[in-house]
Amino acid sequence: MITAPRIKKSLDLVLVGTFVLMLSLPTIYSLCRFQKNKSIDEHRGFADFPGFSSDASLLQLYGKDLENYYDDHFGCRELLIACNLMIDRALFREVGSEVLVGHDGWLYFLGENMINNFLGNTKSTDRSLKDEQIKLEKRRDLLAARGIKYLIVIAPNKESAYPQYLPAWLRQSFTTTKTDQFVNYMRLHSTVEVLDLRPVLRKAGEREPVFYKIDTHWNLMGGFIAYEAVLSKLSGQIPGLVPVAPTNFDIQRIHGTGGDIARFAGTPALTDDNFYTFTPKAQLPIQKFYHLDTNQINWQRFGNLPVPEPMILTITNSQCAGCVIVFGDSFAFALAPFLGYHFGKVSVLSQNFNLGDIDQNKPILVIDERVERFFIQ
Repeated sequence: MITAPRIKKSLDLVLVGTFVLMLSLPTIYSLCRFQKNKSIDEHRGFADFPGFSSDASLLQLYGKDLENYYDDHFGCRELLIACNLMIDRALFREVGSEVLVGHDGWLYFLGENMINNFLGNTKSTDRSLKDEQIKLEKRRDLLAARGIKYLIVIAPNKESAYPQYLPAWLRQSFTTTKTDQFVNYMRLHSTVEVLDLRPVLRKAGEREPVFYKIDTHWNLMGGFIAYEAVLSKLSGQIPGLVPVAPTNFDIQRIHGTGGDIARFAGTPALTDDNFYTFTPKAQLPIQKFYHLDTNQINWQRFGNLPVPEPMILTITNSQCAGCVIVFGDSFAFALAPFLGYHFGKVSVLSQNFNLGDIDQNKPILVIDERVERFFIQ
């Protein structure tokens, strides 16, 4: 006959075993690596495993680096974050601390001090604007001495192109932002060519969607509109540049998933109908697309999410001459294939302006592209 003490002892053992198992699950999860691909995008890099040093003065730093690594790679970490986001959505109608829910399914990224920048609460000083002018003029002059043209391109934040889908409490008359300050200052004080794509994309967005709803980036249609504006601006420096007409492509608007804001909110399955594919017709030259150093990229991949952020993207066109270097971010990814119809080689380098890369590639044109949220920093 099972006595009450034996039942209690058995229950205690089960409780202790369950507790130990729960404590061990993160370690087991990490060792087995059940999930290799992350579905939640945190818009940041993760800590690497630190190198060890026997120097006693570095032990404390090593311990901190090890703690940072553990915090970023804790077993079940992403599962726990997803559960927390699911609870927030179900009970509090929230989708993460850095995701803003707009109207009609539009999501906005709150990082990089988005609200204060959008409302014009942050300002640049005259000194910082002057310093930026001097830096960019030095770049322009260095390139001009080598016979190279130079253009600065500012890609808009999503909220700058589509303010109408923001929550009502955030929509208001446009005030002067840090980007406005820079553009106005350069227009008044410098001859460096600056292309502000915000009004171009804002106007185009009234006719057709030029940004994804669930991602921070412009879509392929936005990339094409930006390409037309870039060529129009460059025509003053490089005569004869005429954009390829959209009738030279079979353009389709489709549904898709995978937006970075949706992944950041833990909802990667959210759908978006603002996907485009541009299929070139037979009359256009055949280009070769390379992601990093091996993979050929077809047109469909340019329209899919998540948007790649390669260190190097190279496009070659045997029917044209001249090299172009684009120092840019992930927004340049949808711009580059259209530029490839006018130059023998287009290289997108995901880094800041670098004279060594310029001397090595000997371009005829350098484009400095930055999305607004990075540029104003």
